[in-house]
Amino acid sequence: MPHSHLPHSARFQSLDELTLHELQQKLEQMQQFLQQLSTQPELVMAARQGDVEQSHRADPLVLKAKQGDAAAQYQLALSYLKGQERPLSLCHATCWFQLAALQRHPDAQRALAALQARLNPLQWQQAQYLAAERLEQQTK
Repeated sequence: MPHSHLPHSARFQSLDELTLHELQQKLEQMQQFLQQLSTQPELVMAARQGDVEQSHRADPLVLKAKQGDAAAQYQLALSYLKGQERPLSLCHATCWFQLAALQRHPDAQRALAALQARLNPLQWQQAQYLAAERLEQQTK
């Protein structure tokens, strides 16, 4: 479920900004929200419809990034890293930084090195897999 469908009280910017108690509260709020969704199928359908409508809108940054524009890939990675206009995702941020770094984007190379130290091996592997998929899509 996209970040935008969560109740405002369950949203947060970064795990680094939360105390353990606040994180537990946020998780409880998310669990309550998910329980509500499971008992009200019409809410799930409405949320899915919103996702479909949102996915049909052409996001110029995503389009340019998918076409191989290194600057757009770097900007898209930053938006995932910061959770701005997209869900916060270190894995997706790493993926897009990787694609930009392959084109020798210097800021992406530095960001990728910093992220590699923060990700566990599974997260790193997932990001590399996503980057490989995106790279294949660009070359088709």
